[in-house]
Amino acid sequence: MTMATSSGMPSGFTTPLATKSAPLPAPQTSDFLPSISPGVVYSTAHAAWTMHETQLLRRGLADFPADRYDNVTRYIKIAATIPGKCVRDVAFKVKALAAESASASDREVFTKRMRVDHNSAELPSSSPLSDAQLAAILQDNALAINTMRTNLLNGRATENRDVMMRFRGNCQTFVTAYVGR
Repeated sequence: MTMATSSGMPSGFTTPLATKSAPLPAPQTSDFLPSISPGVVYSTAHAAWTMHETQLLRRGLADFPADRYDNVTRYIKIAATIPGKCVRDVAFKVKALAAESASASDREVFTKRMRVDHNSAELPSSSPLSDAQLAAILQDNALAINTMRTNLLNGRATENRDVMMRFRGNCQTFVTAYVGR
């Protein structure tokens, strides 16, 4: 028969909480973390590139072509060949070189937003419209907006093209007539 202790456990058994072990070292000691200053942020914006580093970069771009390697792999392999430069430095420099090499005409073609030259837009010239005709144009536009909304709600967004063109034409007609007053 085994004797029970005051904790209800048989004698000779100890719980993990009952044993005292050596304290664990604090994780903030210098053995665990390198000295990192939270106020210092690494920036590649001011990374200076020497001519030799730029030549190594260009050679790396030639050695690791984009059709055989994805960009991340290319940048890692190139950064490994340039002492003192990290992958982020290489990526930013490649982007900067691509922007420099793009001609002005290429930039015009590949803009994020389509530019509309308002001066060259020809507004239809017509005879002055009566108030009843302007009200009819506005009523037609209200109907066009409701039609577009209904099409969008019913998942028929592709049917809005003709309605949008009619709306645009009505707006141009209205503005032309209204400015001419």
